[in-house]
Amino acid sequence: MKAIIGLGNPGPKYLFTRHNFGFMFIDFLKQKIEGNSKFIYEKDIEGEWARISISSKDIFLLKPLTFMNLSGISVRAFCEKFNLSPKEILIVYDDVDLPLGRLRFRKKGSSGGHKGMGSVIEYLRTEEIARLRLGIGPKPPTVEMVDYVLGEFTEDELFVVKEVLLKAYEGIIALVDSGIEIAMSKFNG
Repeated sequence: MKAIIGLGNPGPKYLFTRHNFGFMFIDFLKQKIEGNSKFIYEKDIEGEWARISISSKDIFLLKPLTFMNLSGISVRAFCEKFNLSPKEILIVYDDVDLPLGRLRFRKKGSSGGHKGMGSVIEYLRTEEIARLRLGIGPKPPTVEMVDYVLGEFTEDELFVVKEVLLKAYEGIIALVDSGIEIAMSKFNG
């Protein structure tokens, strides 16, 4: 793995929304490993990227700034710029089908209805893309999906979010050190 890409929406309006769990993880990971160094914005990839070192391996981080449903545009441009194949990246995003507090690594698969992941699959023309899904569900029956995913985490939920970010960080270390099979067996649950 050479790059970890978190999906989300740009701008302060969306900063702590459930749909920005991917961005939140990228920020958490970078802060944990590299401190306060800055992301680099590049217009040609429509995103912000950084490079960190995990277990002596250089890893790119990317936050696409195309808005969630067009994430694939930025991801493809980023992969082309840095000569990365789909098998060398990991996509991190929110998943309403997993309960809050759960995460799941997968080696490949469909989008599962997630429009950001669907865009990545469309633009990279493959489902052979590793991913880390961060649970945000279940959606209350009285709330529309768009309102739920674009709603901010509650104060009680933020406590669980912090625990998940730390667990996901530990999962990434396991993935870089030992591969996705080990990360799946230790952290999927």
